[in-house]
Formats: sequence, C-alpha cells, structure tokens
Amino acid sequence: MLPAILFVLLLPAAAMAQPETIQPPPNENADRATRTVRVTGDRLSGFVLPVEPRTGDISLSSLRARSWRVDDTQRLLLEQDVVITIAGYRFHADSAVVWMNRLPSADGLINQIAVYFEEVSDPTRRAGSGVAGRNLLVTGSARGDVRLRAGLMERGPTRPAIVRDGEARLRDHLLRLSVEPPALARWPQVERDAAIHDPEPFVPQPGVPFDPDRTVPLPDEIEMPVQPDPVPWLSAPGGSVRFSAPEIDFQSGEDENVTTLEGGIMLDFVSGSAGAEWHRLSMVAQRAVIFSDPGRTEDLIDGRLGTEQLRGVYLEGNVIVRANEDEYVVRSPKIYYDFRRDQAVLVDGVLRTHARDGQITLYARAGEMRQQAVNEWTAERVTASTSEFFTPHISIGAQYMRIEQREDDATFLDARGMRVRAGRVPFFAWPRYAGVVGDLPLRGIRIGQRDQDGLQIETTWNLYALMGEEPPDGLDIDLKIDGYTKRGAGLGLEFRYDYGATRGSLDLYGLYDDDGIDRTPAGRDVDPDRTFRGLALWEHRQRLGENWTFQGQGAWLSDETFIAHWRRDDFDERREYESSLYLKHQHENAAFSILTKYEFNDFVSNSYLLASRQYQVEKLPEILYRRIGDSLFGDSLTYSSSFSVSRVRFAFHDRTPRETGIREGGFGIGADDNFEDQFLAAGFPGRWVNRADTRHEISLPTEIGSLKIVPFAVGRFTYWDTEFAEFAPEEEDKYRLFGSVGVTASTRFQRVDNSVNNRLLNLHRMRHIIEPSVTAWYGYSTISGSDLPIFDELTEPLSDGAAVRLGVRNTWQTQRGGPGRWRSVDVLTVDTNVVFTSNDTDRRSPTPQFFDAWPEYSHFGDHAEGSVIWNFSDHLAFLSRATYDLDEDVFARGAVGAELQHSPVLTTYVEYRTIEASKTEVLDVGWRYQLTPKYRINLTPQWDFREDDFRAVRARVTRSFPDFDLILFIRYDQIQDETTFGATLGQVRF
Repeated sequence: MLPAILFVLLLPAAAMAQPETIQPPPNENADRATRTVRVTGDRLSGFVLPVEPRTGDISLSSLRARSWRVDDTQRLLLEQDVVITIAGYRFHADSAVVWMNRLPSADGLINQIAVYFEEVSDPTRRAGSGVAGRNLLVTGSARGDVRLRAGLMERGPTRPAIVRDGEARLRDHLLRLSVEPPALARWPQVERDAAIHDPEPFVPQPGVPFDPDRTVPLPDEIEMPVQPDPVPWLSAPGGSVRFSAPEIDFQSGEDENVTTLEGGIMLDFVSGSAGAEWHRLSMVAQRAVIFSDPGRTEDLIDGRLGTEQLRGVYLEGNVIVRANEDEYVVRSPKIYYDFRRDQAVLVDGVLRTHARDGQITLYARAGEMRQQAVNEWTAERVTASTSEFFTPHISIGAQYMRIEQREDDATFLDARGMRVRAGRVPFFAWPRYAGVVGDLPLRGIRIGQRDQDGLQIETTWNLYALMGEEPPDGLDIDLKIDGYTKRGAGLGLEFRYDYGATRGSLDLYGLYDDDGIDRTPAGRDVDPDRTFRGLALWEHRQRLGENWTFQGQGAWLSDETFIAHWRRDDFDERREYESSLYLKHQHENAAFSILTKYEFNDFVSNSYLLASRQYQVEKLPEILYRRIGDSLFGDSLTYSSSFSVSRVRFAFHDRTPRETGIREGGFGIGADDNFEDQFLAAGFPGRWVNRADTRHEISLPTEIGSLKIVPFAVGRFTYWDTEFAEFAPEEEDKYRLFGSVGVTASTRFQRVDNSVNNRLLNLHRMRHIIEPSVTAWYGYSTISGSDLPIFDELTEPLSDGAAVRLGVRNTWQTQRGGPGRWRSVDVLTVDTNVVFTSNDTDRRSPTPQFFDAWPEYSHFGDHAEGSVIWNFSDHLAFLSRATYDLDEDVFARGAVGAELQHSPVLTTYVEYRTIEASKTEVLDVGWRYQLTPKYRINLTPQWDFREDDFRAVRARVTRSFPDFDLILFIRYDQIQDETTFGATLGQVRF
C-alpha cells in the first residue's frame, strides 16, 4: 500500500504560489450596527492607532511570506531577510508579524500598520529612522501604496510562537489604547517588552512621568460594526432577472406563467437589497424554463422579471453559474433555483469557491448538491479538493457533506462517511470530519528506518477533526500515534491553548519499549531499565494585568536517555527542562519577581548542561527586585541596582557516564563513577543554602565634543548562611564584598569619498567610518570566584583583577541599486579587539571572552578577537570570526564562511570551524538547488579534519504539492555510527 501511495503523491501538481503585490483590504465597517468582540490581538479592526499618517509608501520584503485575513485586517508572517519600510522608516529583521488595514479620511485612505519583531536591527545608520532591539512592537500609519515582495508566498492562517507572541503584545497595546489613548505621535512608535525570565526593565524616556502605584483596569472586549440581519438570498425584495435567448416561448395561465428559452440562453439575476451578501448571479445554459406568477406578461416580453414574481428557474445543458464576479462558480448538466424556498438543486454538479481567506480555490463534485443559502451547500456522494483536476492529489470523499463560507472567510466542511484519497488511492477513513478547509485529520506522517528502532511510522492527527467536532476557540489538540518494529508503540497528546492573556501547551507522550537499545548522540548504546517510557511537559503564560505576568513550567521525564534518543533536536537545542513558577511585576524601569524551581528528575537531559556542569539548581524561592537606569542629579548620574534573596540547592546528575551514554574522557572520571558522588566528594554542598545578594552600579556619562567617556563603579555584597570549607578549606567567610571601577571611552570619525565608482566591485561612492574604543577596569573580591560552588553564573563566579580592552570598528559603506533605486550598504565591516588582563586573574574558561557591560562576568585571559563581514555583492558574502589566546599562543576558536547565490535556484555555502578546547576542526559545505518549481534538493556534507573523514552527510529531496510537501531524506553520522533514511509528509493542507 505505502509504495502505491508514494507513487501517486509524486504525480505532477499545480505550481506553487508566486510573489505578488498586495494591498490591505479596505475598512468596510463604517456606518453599521455594532457587535461585541474579544480583543485577542488578531486584528486591528475597531481601533485607530494614535500615529499621525506620514506621506509615503509602506513596503515589505522577505524571502518567505504567509498571508491571511481577519475581518478588515490583512495579516502577514514574513520570514528570512525581512525589510519593512514605513514612509521612510526602515526596519531589518529575520522574521516579523504584520497587521494592516485601511481607514477612510477626508484626505483619502490611511494605511494602518502594526509590526512585531522578535529581533530587529538598524542597518541604515540614518539617525532617527531605525531601531534595534528584541521583542519590539512598531505601530504607524501612512498615506500611499503598500507593496510586498516575497520569494515564496503561502496562504492561510498560521500560529507559530512568533505569531502568538505578537498577538499577545498587540492585544495589550490595543487594550491600553482603549482605556487611555496617548497624544497623537508624529512618527511610527516603537514599544519594547522585557524578555522572559529575569529581564532588564525598559529605561524610561526623559519627560515621561513615573508613577509606580498607578494601575488602569483594562477591558476584554470592544464594540465593532456588524452586518445587518441577513435577507433572503434569492427572493430579496427589489431584485430582478434579465434574460435573453434566440428562441423565447411565453405561456401564460391562471395559476402560473411559463417562459421557455432555447438555443444558448443568458440570465442575469441582480439582488436589489443593500444588505445582501452578493449582488449578481450570471447564468449560461442551452435551455431554461422560467416559472413566474400569473398576470402581466409585458415584463416577460421585455426580458426581465422582478424577484417578487419569480417562482423558479430550471436550466439544463452545460449550465454555468457565476456569483459576485467568480466568488463562486457552479457547473452542472441540470440546475433548479427555487425562489420561494431560497434553495437550488444541482445534479452531477461542480462547485468552485474560495478558501483560506479567498486565496485558495475549493472544488466540490457531487452526484446531488443543494444550495441552502448564499454561503452554504449540502451534497451527497461528494468529492472535495483544492485541485481543478478530476483526480486531485489530495481529496475528501464523503457520502454527505455540508460546505459553509463563514464570516471570517474560512470554509467549513462537515463530512459523513469520509474517505481521504491520494489520487485514486484511499489512505484514511473516518465516520465523520468537521473542520475548516486546511485542517485535515492527518497533520503529518513520517516513515523512516533507523538501526536501533527498525521501521519507524510516526503520525500526527487533528483530534477534534477525528471526533467530527469543531474545536473550541483558542484550543487545539494533536494526537500522536507512532510505531517502531524494534521498540513498540507510542501514543501522545499535545494540547495548545491561547485565550489572549492566557496561553500555553501540555505535551504528554508515552512509549511501550519492550526490548530496545538507545543510541545517544555520543555514539554510545544504552539499555533502558524500564518498559514504559515517556514525558510530560507543561508551559503556561498568563497576563494578570497591565504589569503582572505569571509563567509556569513542568517537566517529568521517565529516564536519562529518553530525550537523547527520541527527541534529539530538543536534546541539542531546547532550554533547560525544569519545573518552575515565575511571577513578575514590571513597570517602567523596575521589575519585581518571585521564582520557585524544583526538579522532579534526578538527571540532566540537555546537551549543554551535561557538557558544562552536570547539575541543575533548585530555588524555593528566589525573590528579586531590580531597577535599571535611574537618573540622578538632572541626568548627571545613572544608577542601577538589584536585590535578591534565595534558597538554593544543587540537583546533581545522579548517573554515571555509562548510564547516560556519554564519553567519560572529557570529565576526568571513570565510566561507572557517579557524577553526584564526584560533586559531593569535591565539597559541593548537598543541602539547602540561603543566599542574599545586592549589586549597585553608578555611571557618569560625559561627552567632550565627539568623545564619549563613561566612568562607572560597582559595589556588591553577597551572603551565604553556610561556609564552603569542604569546597575551599582556606575560605571561612560566609560573605563576600566585591567592588570595581572602570571607564569606557569611544569616539567616531568618518570620511566620504564621492569619486569612488567601481563596477567590478559594485561600488558607488564610499564612506569610511572609524569607531575606536577603550575600556579599563579593575575589580577586587574578598573571595575568589574559583573558591565558590557555582549556583548561578551571574552571582558566584565573579572575576577580579585588572583588564584593558582596546578596540576599533571599521565600516565601509557604499550605494547600490542604480539611479532611482540607490540604497546604503555596509560593504565591509572589520571589528577588532585586544584584551590584556593582570596575572592575578582567575582563568575560568579555555576560551577567553570580555563583556563590556559587565566586566566581572568576563572570562579573563590575554586574547585578541576580531570579526569581518564582507558583502562583496548582493549574491556573494564572506564572514569570519576568531579568538586568539595570547597566553597559550593558539586560536581558541574561529570560523570563516561564505555564501554564494549562483542564481535564483542555486545557492552554495561553506563554513570552516575550529574549537581548540574540544579539538574540533570541521568543514561544512551545502547546496540548495531548486531543480524545478516542484523539486528542491539540499545536500550538506561535513568533513572532520581531525579524523580525516566525513563526520556527517545529509541529503534531502523535497517534492512540493499544492497541499503539502513530501520530503525524502537520508542522514549519516560518523560519531553516532548511524544511518537514518525515510520520508516525511508535512502537514497536509486541504
């Protein structure tokens, strides 16, 4: 069965969506009644952003874009190389979420726009026209055109993490506007938000009043315009039918008039109601019969009738009906329109309508179909698909189906006796399906082969669609059903909920592993000591008001190698698995938080934690208060402070290297030595420790011409309620005093040469910017950082001694694009620094590193570092970065790479990396080739110079269909001594 399915899936498909220019939909809510709508951040509808519209265009560009519509708001998710310009204000980011709509005004339409960035940079260097930072919400408005350029355009709504975060940010912003609108701003506004888990509060702007006790209750709903009550779609008063035909025969009677039309007839049915959802039906057929009320025939002779006279219209012979200029099209041999019952009946008909915000076409073919309303059809013996081919790639067959176009432009299907087919081959059956077009029960399938697991079949299903129920607003549930020939069966549920101020997820998964061996990323085999294995992961975020936020996490894992084997991407990249409760209050530049953290697992399941410290830290609780950037003496001084008290305890990795499946050589212990025993033997405390810490920093920013000088001083006091005599016998103090002083100085020079014009290097004019800087610092601590067990990297391991950093940044800028399209480009950026430290500093890392903002957290050691970015052209770029250890006379780490876009369909990249501490020296090469509009090839071999052999090879072929991507892959990893291959069917979009 499976080979047949894959063969059918590889049949030719319709072309993918092409890039295009878009305009936001007009605002259609004026002069209507109102309805109550919850403010969730999914639209701008009902709000006027308090930003004065600028004269200019809005332009958006990215390599990939997805669009959908909510009410009058055009939504966009832009990914990869995103550039957004709002009437001259330019923003550059890797991804962005966009909301746009239009408002009428006396001077014409105004384009409103809101944009959420996870991280945005300012490459323009134009004062006042750019911004840089993380988690930014930008709002603005402009008069002009809106243009979108995207390499790949996709349709339909999506809700990844960035979209959910953006909607939460916009929701809070709009609710504040509804309570207390600010003064009208003259340019696009940027709103910052602190990061999750112990953020730095936002520094207040000069002139903004600060009131820590002020709270404003926010509403959850607004009043919005609504459509008036629906009117009959066929028999609406004031409507009319006009008809013409070569042969017309009138038969009048006492009970009914009958008009017969022959020889290629045309009928136009125009609604006379302003409240109707459509305005015109155009009908073409070979023959027709019109049934009307008895009486006058003058109108029939003139070729027109009012809807109040019409009883029905029968059409046959290649009937084609178009509504609202192709809003939907019906083809059928025979159709009857019943004007008194507001219904239409089709025999062997084909319905063509739109789904996914009007961007994708839905086709329904049925033996019998009835139109119940202007936006609702029922059908028997029906096949629905998004392909116009008679045998589509993916289709739903059903004994009965109801199709409904809803107010939010979603197309809803209710199918009974459902069969999902790939071509003509059925591969899934279910008694009932209910859901919007785009949400098939099968959301993804992966079939592969791995030595330790045997044949793998992993599937993800839409649980509500399987049950034939509509999901409640804000809740989505995935059902995971997996099978492995050498391991057993797996079953999981993933809940995702989003109710505006409340959102989160719950991931439950269990595997019956009766006789299997785990292969870890280190290439070691581990025999699990239990049969039932799995995990339970919970994440929750709750807005408790304007300034309060609550976050909760929970993590239970069955054993120490479950994540390493079954979820390797999470093992390598996921943040720490923890169970914690976090409450934060943030207002202006101050933040107060309470964190409790307890570990239910007695082992570590994150790669970076295993490689670095092999333990986690419990906190019951940690209370923190922090203020950033208080202004003193009329902005002469800047003062920052923090206070924290905590009760902490180590949660050691209570396993051996052999049990964990890691190589013991890098830890200096035996394969059967327990990590917890080694930590306790080294003097790490195994009990709860109470700790208090406070830090204070004061700085004096000064400018002398173009020279900026910032002297600063730091004082810190830390207290523990226990001595660490077993860890450092020579230290008996329970407290530590730390102090440091330093100064940073920087300036900037530039030179412009308008005579530069080199076509080979694509240079037109040149500006050279030189930015030298220096930091001198000295710190003293009563206890050395190496004499303290490290509970937190930001508390115990403070560096002391003296350090000097000398640096200079050189930037060469030019203009590219040609007349009328000139833009500023950083052609070459060279950033170099050299750091010298005193001999009494502790060396805590094999790779030295200096942090200007917090020198006491630096990893000291004499070293030089530099980076080079060379944008040779729009299609070729070079990048390198290296750190040279002057003490050891060796490159501590380095990387150099290049990317070349040969053509729009072929890209090559290469990167060489070396890390001395881990004896790593590898070369990565990759090719991305768009073989045809439907086939993409990715090949990424990795060469290990230390082993003089291939370290890994990955190859992937992607076949794009209109409704899904089929991916064939093969991977070889020399460290794991493992080959994996298989096929993945991405989320099936219908």
